[in-house]
Amino acid sequence: MIFFLKLEEDIVLIPEFPAEIKALLKPPPDAEDKNDRIVVYEFRTEVDLARAVAKDALTLRIDVLPKKPEKFDKKPKIASTKKFSRKTKTLERSIIKKRKARQERVLNSHSVDLTAYLSNALALRIKKLRSDKTRAVQGRKSRERKSSLSKTKASVSLTRQQQNSVSSQTTVISPSIPFTPSQYTTPTISGITAARTTVSLKSNPSNTSISQVQFSPAAALSTTLKSSSRSLVAIKSDPAQLFQTQPKNLPRALGNRIKPLLYSPPKKLKKQSSFRVTQRKKTISYRIRLKESELQKLGSFYLRIRLMTGKGVKISEIGRIVSHSEKLNAFLTPRRAPIIEASPIKAGVISIGVKQVDRKAKAIRVFRRIAPGQVASTDRGSPWEEIMDTALLADDDELRFKDRIGSSKPIMYRALCYGENAKAAEDFGSTIVLPLKKLIPDQTGALTATAKFVKTYATIIVSDIPDDVVAVGVKRYNVTHSSISSKKALTGPGFIFVGEVEEAKIVMVEGETHGVVARFKDGTAKPGNKYRYVPIGFTKAGKEISGTQAILELSIGSQKDKVSLQVKAPVLAASEGSSNVTMDVSAQFTDFGFEEVQSLLTAGSQKSLFNDDLESNRDKFKGLINFLVERENFRSGEVESFGVMEAGIFEDSQSIREEKNVKPLEEGTRMPIR
Repeated sequence: MIFFLKLEEDIVLIPEFPAEIKALLKPPPDAEDKNDRIVVYEFRTEVDLARAVAKDALTLRIDVLPKKPEKFDKKPKIASTKKFSRKTKTLERSIIKKRKARQERVLNSHSVDLTAYLSNALALRIKKLRSDKTRAVQGRKSRERKSSLSKTKASVSLTRQQQNSVSSQTTVISPSIPFTPSQYTTPTISGITAARTTVSLKSNPSNTSISQVQFSPAAALSTTLKSSSRSLVAIKSDPAQLFQTQPKNLPRALGNRIKPLLYSPPKKLKKQSSFRVTQRKKTISYRIRLKESELQKLGSFYLRIRLMTGKGVKISEIGRIVSHSEKLNAFLTPRRAPIIEASPIKAGVISIGVKQVDRKAKAIRVFRRIAPGQVASTDRGSPWEEIMDTALLADDDELRFKDRIGSSKPIMYRALCYGENAKAAEDFGSTIVLPLKKLIPDQTGALTATAKFVKTYATIIVSDIPDDVVAVGVKRYNVTHSSISSKKALTGPGFIFVGEVEEAKIVMVEGETHGVVARFKDGTAKPGNKYRYVPIGFTKAGKEISGTQAILELSIGSQKDKVSLQVKAPVLAASEGSSNVTMDVSAQFTDFGFEEVQSLLTAGSQKSLFNDDLESNRDKFKGLINFLVERENFRSGEVESFGVMEAGIFEDSQSIREEKNVKPLEEGTRMPIR
């Protein structure tokens, strides 16, 4: 007859993260495969010692199996009571046969004696009780044995179960002081009994000793990192590592600006209560060594834990599948960031030194980015680019190299370390190199003005407004009459602000300025004059900056068009690495244009030769019209020419640009073709 004992539950528990790789060791000298490393695993198990002692189960058996073992069907499928005996015997023979045939493949095993985790006094009492019972069995009669046991129990102040109960292992502790809110509430925790409470719930809020710390998510969201990132870069602090910087180490103005983003603990805390915590479960940790070659073939393994008595009777059993690939990947990934240091040697040459810190790291990569300009710039900076990738160990010396790059903007460097699994650490090393003073320009490509004459007035549009500019205006200089001479003669400012009324001369800019333009109307512009419009921006600090000017020349009176120009809508074809623009251009002479041609032919005594063509075949004169094609960069103000072309398809392609020595198209920049 086979008996299956009912196993106890919740005596042995497996935590959420039961396994962790602690080391990868070299194989022993007598190993056949010299490349087969030893993986040292640390496992953790929670054991209810009080129940384990009550069951006299003080041995923990741990087995590492390739896969989860199959379970036998203990209950036979019986159709009637007459067949119960035959079915039971058949099941018994089947189980015995399968048990003999089955040979479990165990990767490694380990046994833990739980007496090592008990208190010394409790272990001595258990030993004394067991020795007394052994002597009583040897050579004594049943009555004397009972008498001896009763005397032994009487001599002991506590019974065995009382000695191993929860109350005997109770410990009074004072929990660590947490960050308490402004209103204190006594917690209700399962398994924890309040010993004493000294906090009054009716305390006067005005006399409270705890500092009221208010952390508002709305205030943190309103103060964005974007408004402070340039200030952080200016003091050589990486914005991505803001929460590793103490506000007291920053300038006062910058520290007050980012303080709502950071949480500061209270200076004074209320007196805390003491609690009596009962320790029911003990965490048992142990290490098992496994071969790397066997684990690589499996990918995962099964951890089986059994609680057994001294006679080998199984009291409880539990198991879980452990993913070896996941644990190995976490072990091989570095955790500590490398050290990076950079300093300028001279203009255009920066010396960079990197040092590996984490012993798990096998390689290092260094990335570089040009940060946005610090003075009135709409430039967003350059993307991150890799400048160095090499193998570097923690035992190696510092690796130093030169980066040849010249820039009038701050340059940011970041170093990432990679492990044996080609994964980078979450943290990274960072440093910022500020530009030399002789390379810092007054401004970098901001405030671009464009002007055109519409009927009886001029319209000026100012774009590329920097983020730190709060107000924009436009100064008009008269180039024809040299208005700047009045300033030199101290008879006037030499310019006027554009605007019909005083309120329209300054346009206020609030919030995000990306894509925002300011429009001005100059109704006093007169024909026959040439004007220079200079955009002016005013920052929050009261600084005045100048932008890219626009030149507008107004002709005297209006003239009729001599040529009728037709330009179809341009077509943009974007591909990887380049962009092409094509458009169809055509033109023909107007009646006024033909009159001008006739006057020129008459002046040259050639009108009689072309008189018939001027009257009947005017289309032949289309070939006399050529086009001058130019492209303007609204951000830099640069105008480039494609030269003179005939009517037909105009193409702004890479081959044409190389032939005409024209720069390629810039993404995100307005570049009209005229």
